[in-house]
Amino acid sequence: MVEQTSTPSSHPEFEALSPDLAYVLGTDGNLWLETGPWGTVPPRRQQVDGNVAAFQPLSATEAYVLGTDGNLWLETGPWGTVPPSRQQVDGNVSILGGTTQLAPVSQAAAGHL
Repeated sequence: MVEQTSTPSSHPEFEALSPDLAYVLGTDGNLWLETGPWGTVPPRRQQVDGNVAAFQPLSATEAYVLGTDGNLWLETGPWGTVPPSRQQVDGNVSILGGTTQLAPVSQAAAGHL
């Protein structure tokens, strides 16, 4: 079954790039790039985007971001201004099974081999 997500995730999602760098999706739909050292809440962070349903970081300066409106974007930093510099990849994108993380696509599946 394919579901369209129209609201932010009911639980936070995150993906660490290193022990001191992580993308964090809040329950309010705001996506942040957070940096250590950890121990203070909230940590040092820069807002990447708002109204986010799912994301897949590529690096500290690039991420695929699926908006709650179903638009998929390739976004590039520097972060801190919403919306950031971005290119639309597709529209009317659905999420399988209600998950809020985009699945990585292999180079072979994407036709790059």
